[in-house]
Amino acid sequence: MAQFDPLIIFSLIWSIVLILIAYYKLSIEVLIPLFSGVKKFSEKKLILLNYFHKVNSAFLSKTNSMGVS
Repeated sequence: MAQFDPLIIFSLIWSIVLILIAYYKLSIEVLIPLFSGVKKFSEKKLILLNYFHKVNSAFLSKTNSMGVS
């Protein structure tokens, strides 16, 4: 079988090692910080929406207690 030929096994091993090193380097330096940045943005957005919901609820309760519909 060509996959286990001693002449090409070392080139196959080195190519897979280089590909994996490049993939992990890309993942660690680019993809993981990108995902954590998206997560931080989502958390900030949820906090902001929660704040607006509280302000809106307070405003509605204040207008309802004044008799304005």
